[in-house]
Amino acid sequence: MHIPRVRFPRKSGIRHFNRRAFVSSTSEKRKMLTVLVYRSKKISTLSPFELDNLIRNSDYKNKLANISGVLFYNDDYFFQIIEGEENCISNLYHEICADDRHDDLVKILETQIPTRYFENFGMISFDIRKKTRDDLLLEIKNQSRNRGKSPYFDRVLRVVSSFTSGVWCGEENYKSPCMEWIESCVDVGSSPISSCLDKVKYKFSVQPIINPLERKISSYEFLLRTDKGGPPHECFSLLSSHEQYVLDATSKLVAFEWASKIIEGETKISVNLLPMTLVNITGIVDDLVSQLNSFSLNSGQVIIEITEEEVISEPKKFSNVIKCLRAAGFGIAIDDFGAGFAGLSLITKFQPDKIKIDRLIIKNINKDGPRQMIVRSVLTLCRSLGIEVVAEGVENIEEWRWLESVGINLFQGYLFSRPNTTSSLSIKWPKLK
Repeated sequence: MHIPRVRFPRKSGIRHFNRRAFVSSTSEKRKMLTVLVYRSKKISTLSPFELDNLIRNSDYKNKLANISGVLFYNDDYFFQIIEGEENCISNLYHEICADDRHDDLVKILETQIPTRYFENFGMISFDIRKKTRDDLLLEIKNQSRNRGKSPYFDRVLRVVSSFTSGVWCGEENYKSPCMEWIESCVDVGSSPISSCLDKVKYKFSVQPIINPLERKISSYEFLLRTDKGGPPHECFSLLSSHEQYVLDATSKLVAFEWASKIIEGETKISVNLLPMTLVNITGIVDDLVSQLNSFSLNSGQVIIEITEEEVISEPKKFSNVIKCLRAAGFGIAIDDFGAGFAGLSLITKFQPDKIKIDRLIIKNINKDGPRQMIVRSVLTLCRSLGIEVVAEGVENIEEWRWLESVGINLFQGYLFSRPNTTSSLSIKWPKLK
């Protein structure tokens, strides 16, 4: 039986099926399209001819790799948006990072997209010194082949607008003139070893929190360890939930005993407590004060670090204990800020004296735009509320230089000093010109 082919007139409002466009679109989706946005700083010796050559070469490479995008530049900075297949974008960005014609690279955005924003493969370039922001945004809008079909397109315009407004133009100068390091040693003796419920033997390690430029130790943090130096979760692994809270509370006696032998002047003691330890151990504030008194220490010397990695299931009881700690004279800090539950909520509820930004945010922050903005926002908030900020887990010079450049003064991490359980504690200080 022959079924006649039905043809719809153009004016009927029913679009013709474009098989070629459909195949192209679905093929790109299967390949996982990615967009990457970065900012970098031009080196001062890059001439107009070299800049033109860089743009031509980039356009050629992009076309070979089926990458589309746009490059913005001014006197000092490049800002580029590139789109393409995920592995092609990854390979290209690796090449970009190795290119010595620019440095100080910061990745602002990397995410998957349903379709491309830009019309053609290759690269379009704009000297933003020669255009107003509105004219530039209008030209970018005109480059889109699918305007209005995805929230991603609006985001493209917002990140471009932020760059033209100077948001990503490197207000800080984090290449501090650090020439070498000076090492000093502090005799800390050794941690006593104790036990809890005849199941766990434990001790503490100590790590300083320092102000590197002032060469000052702000506090010593005492960190729970197994008798063989293992992390806290190994101490807790054989215990029930209640026994874990008992160990968490009673073990501080060992930390205070050790601290009493090394603390001097205005240097503080920092100890960690789980939020639910404060809730579940009745009379914990009085117990802590009693422990301190037995070693001639006082609550004004102690900062209680509340980890953000445990859910606070009884917020009212928790808040009441925080009030009691403050009334007794203890300082309060949020540990591992940004790694767990309700960090901003904790700040609004009891406004700690100090927060410690977690290593997950600190790692390679000099290269990561979103985390840079998080840290800047946290700093603005904390300065307004009079809260000190500590960057923890700092492991390389570039991380420290960037963090110091935006106003953080207190640091903790392997770059400066590793935790130690015995004898002398080695601390490295930067020697500046």
